[in-house]
Amino acid sequence: MKKIIISMTLLNLLLNSFGSIFAQEAPDPYIVTQDINYESISLEDCLNILQNPTDESLEAESINGTIEEVEAELQLVQAQYNELNNYIALLESGEIDSLDWANSQLLIVIEEVYALQSELDPEFIYLSEEEQLNLVASHESVLEWQAYIQEIQVALNQLIADRNVVEQNYSNLNFTLNELHASKENTSQSKAAYNECQLYPYSSEYLSTDQILLNSQKSLNDYLVQIDTYLEKIVAKAYRKVAFEDIYRLYSEQLDQQALENALADKPNIVLDNLAYETYSYAKELSLIDIETLAQYAQRAFIKNNNKDEFIQSYQKVINLKENQWNYIYSINTEAFELIKSELVNYLNSNMHTNEEAVNLVRSIHQRYQVKLVFFDDSSQQWVTNSMSSSGYYDEYVQKDISSHALEEALSGESTSEIDSESNDELTLDETLDEVPDNLVVPNDHLESLKDQLSNVRSNTNIKDLPKPSASNSMNNKNKENKGEKTNKGNIELPSTGERKPMTIIAIIILVIGLILLFTTLRIKRKKRETLQDIELD
Repeated sequence: MKKIIISMTLLNLLLNSFGSIFAQEAPDPYIVTQDINYESISLEDCLNILQNPTDESLEAESINGTIEEVEAELQLVQAQYNELNNYIALLESGEIDSLDWANSQLLIVIEEVYALQSELDPEFIYLSEEEQLNLVASHESVLEWQAYIQEIQVALNQLIADRNVVEQNYSNLNFTLNELHASKENTSQSKAAYNECQLYPYSSEYLSTDQILLNSQKSLNDYLVQIDTYLEKIVAKAYRKVAFEDIYRLYSEQLDQQALENALADKPNIVLDNLAYETYSYAKELSLIDIETLAQYAQRAFIKNNNKDEFIQSYQKVINLKENQWNYIYSINTEAFELIKSELVNYLNSNMHTNEEAVNLVRSIHQRYQVKLVFFDDSSQQWVTNSMSSSGYYDEYVQKDISSHALEEALSGESTSEIDSESNDELTLDETLDEVPDNLVVPNDHLESLKDQLSNVRSNTNIKDLPKPSASNSMNNKNKENKGEKTNKGNIELPSTGERKPMTIIAIIILVIGLILLFTTLRIKRKKRETLQDIELD
């Protein structure tokens, strides 16, 4: 007990001595954005899968339906088989009216007839076995029971025959079911690809033209409600969430140097390289936060390098990316979009909806889905369709002037001071991307100002990546190796989180307590030995 009290006292002293250390505020945790390492299905493959609903990916759904039908039929056949089995069992060995029961009753009747014959004819017992058998077998009661047994046997044979037919039917259905499962297994890979492509943020439901029914007898408001219903199905929500005007606004919200430094303090440096450009075109959502970060890094690079072209090219590259997202959506439902545009322009012109109110209503639905289906020609006072696959907003925004007065003033104000920035925050531009369509060529689009930036995404970015199912453990190992190689290329060393320091202090405390206890124990033992020595000397 004393040892425990001493130990607790020493522990309190040690804790008090280290109190100043624990009183310090813990450092803020270092948040590392992590993405699941997987390979996206290519854009072309996704388009092929989503545009062709009669391929193997949708055939798997048909197989699933057939499997359910066969399994239901198998259950019915199984129930029939069990029912026949029960009837056969009862007819073979039931307590009454069964073959076994009738045979037992026949034996009793034979015994009774034999006894009766013995009583009626004293010579009966002296007859040969064959003669007695003929007399007993010809008795009326015996003949009746033999006829009854024969009826039971005929009924039993019929039930057994019926059961054999059901059993054969069950075998055939079971074979069919196995074949269906084999077909399903063969299409599972295509089905997985189909599901993954459907889950990409810029993928949309495939809508055939015969599924689009527009009632032209309705009012303009009601007619546009019909249009809205179909656009909601075929225009991905992720595309609708970011407008071309949002991109222009974020690049136009130009801040001075200090405001930029404050805004970028907790934002990772992101890059819009070729791989990221393609991925954000269909398989990964580009949020307003991402665009804001790109715009702010581009503005800081302009203040540092005084290169307005790079800043404009950064803006144009994001506009190109937005348009590429539209091209992917349009490619999935090209026929549906063309039908809707044709029907809409015919409706507007035939009903002479050319006033300002009608134009504003159509403009409203355009802005909601970020696609201009039709244009109003002021000179002819007629509506015309957007004949190209373009969203209709690209030409309006790609060359739109971004006011740089605020940036130029910030640049002139910083001419005598250096802007502190780490090497990993500097912006460089890539070469013009092959992924940009020919109709979206931007002059001098060498795009070096955003290199090494989009590899890390802010933790609050709405990421809808999803991981791809692994075929084997070797694929998982391969992904891990690839991820490790990418990490090593960056030579990034994570800062200490501060977790080891308190653990080290606790270990030291435990070690000191152990030494004190050991020292105390040795001292007590030494005193006991000295006491024993004194007693022996006395």
